[in-house]
Amino acid sequence: RRALYASDQPRWLGAAYLAGLLPLLAVTEAFAGSDTFILLALGPQCFMAVSYRRAIAAVGVLNAVPLGVALARDHGEAAVAQAIAIAVLGTAFCVAFGTWIIKIIDQSAERAELIAQLEATRAELAEVSREAGILAERDRLASEIHDTIAQGFSSIVMLVQAAEAAMASDPAAARQHLALASAAARENLAEARGMVAGLAPASLDGGGLDDALRRLAAQTTAEVGIEADLQIRGPRRELATGAQVVLLRVCQEALSNVRKHAAAHRAQI
Repeated sequence: RRALYASDQPRWLGAAYLAGLLPLLAVTEAFAGSDTFILLALGPQCFMAVSYRRAIAAVGVLNAVPLGVALARDHGEAAVAQAIAIAVLGTAFCVAFGTWIIKIIDQSAERAELIAQLEATRAELAEVSREAGILAERDRLASEIHDTIAQGFSSIVMLVQAAEAAMASDPAAARQHLALASAAARENLAEARGMVAGLAPASLDGGGLDDALRRLAAQTTAEVGIEADLQIRGPRRELATGAQVVLLRVCQEALSNVRKHAAAHRAQI
């Protein structure tokens, strides 16, 4: 069994096994004369035990045993002719059958290698997809942070600076600036929690886009002093959450640019 099935067998083991079959086959032919069917079983074993070329030689030798026995025992020309025919046909059958087996084994090995390559490729694609997902998520978080938390911090910084400037001359105005800064900080905290949880912006909770834009306009007016006017025309339409988030972020970024760069007293949404 080791000579036929073990993958780590030494080279001489298969040859020794086939060599040991020869005297047994000769005894069978000499005393029983029934080795024809035995040869049909031993032929494939040659291809399992040794390399392809050696297997062909071994098949020829095994099929020649009945012929040698017939010649040694001098059974006559008819018996010799029969032995020659059996040897030729048996050798041809064993070689054809063994070659077919070898091709099947080679195809199985090629398929196994192909499957291994496909699995490796699938693992590489999965890794690439995972890295692409990580990069996309990083970009999304960077955009979210820029549109929400970073702008909120900018508002807080401006309100605190205004409170510091008015602390001595106008304590009431300073307290108002600090109250607005506290409200902006709380809203920023809610935005951060919503971002971590993967939810829609906190400003969209409890209402639609129009309510969120009204709160954004009121916040801009209160924090910056720019009169932000919101006008909504046409009938109300239900939008997907993703579309509402995009439109809200656009308005937030636009008002942030107005505050930073326009030196305006009025903004219209």
